[in-house]
Amino acid sequence: MNIQEFEKIKEKAQYLIGKRQFYTEQIASHQEDLDVVSVRIDNAEMARAFLREIANEVQKNLEDKISNIVSTAILAVLEDDPPEFIVRFVERRNVMECDMLFSKRGNEYHPLKGGGWGAADIADFASRIAYGSLTNGRDSYFYDEPFRNVSHDLQPKVSDMLKMMCEELELQIIMVSHQPGVNKNADRVFSVAKGEVRQIS
Repeated sequence: MNIQEFEKIKEKAQYLIGKRQFYTEQIASHQEDLDVVSVRIDNAEMARAFLREIANEVQKNLEDKISNIVSTAILAVLEDDPPEFIVRFVERRNVMECDMLFSKRGNEYHPLKGGGWGAADIADFASRIAYGSLTNGRDSYFYDEPFRNVSHDLQPKVSDMLKMMCEELELQIIMVSHQPGVNKNADRVFSVAKGEVRQIS
């Protein structure tokens, strides 16, 4: 091997060493970037887990509060073997949904698919009150025949339940009803007939 060939090999070796050095520095740089991204991913996973835990706790509190208000209203009217009202948040198709069910003797069912419509009327009324108490703190509610499916003999108990809820939650309820017993505890009762309004009590 002559000097010229040796110089060419030496030159090529130096070129390859330089190239290797360049790639080593690039790999080190990318490894640092990868380490930073890995830390960010770990932090994001921890934050997601924390948020999930907080969301679960908030949902549980909502479930309990709504269930308690509605179950109390149902129990106040339907004293003999009333259904329990259950609120359950369920994730479906990546969207959080709220199931509202009755439970009786271990069986869960939709309020409109069993147990009579009277219990469903009470649950509907009380769930609106519960929702209002959780959102903007409304203290006045307007209803048109909210208890039309509750039997006539239970209307006085509905009146007792309304009074209890108004006092406990500091509410005002203005209601139209053809049920005479429902106004037993009303502060004021008006009769409307053929456009004529008169105060009864």
